Amino acid sequence: MLASKAINNREKLMRFLIKKTILSFLAATLFTFYIQPLSAQHLTSIEKKAFVIREDSLKPFANNIVLDEDAGKRLKSDSIFTRTLVRALKIKNSFYFPFGRTFNLGFHLFYIIPDLQG
Repeated sequence: MLASKAINNREKLMRFLIKKTILSFLAATLFTFYIQPLSAQHLTSIEKKAFVIREDSLKPFANNIVLDEDAGKRLKSDSIFTRTLVRALKIKNSFYFPFGRTFNLGFHLFYIIPDLQG
């Protein structure tokens, strides 16, 4: 009788822990999906336009860093690119803007061009 009570109590405890774990997981998942869209709303449309302009000004330098044959021009482009990017990152809310287009173009070209040359 005592052994069956202990087993019954253990089963109840296990069910409770499983329910608690599942509910905690669901709460964390729902919280994540609720918070994620809010994090993308830190930039106003004016700020986005300003960052797009800055990103567009970085593109030629990013391409020159990768594609220019002259090492001196690559070094100069790198210097200008770095200074411009640092200035852009000092602006309020800049860390919420994905500067991805700038970097993707240069690195995609870096991997495509050697293949085209044969």
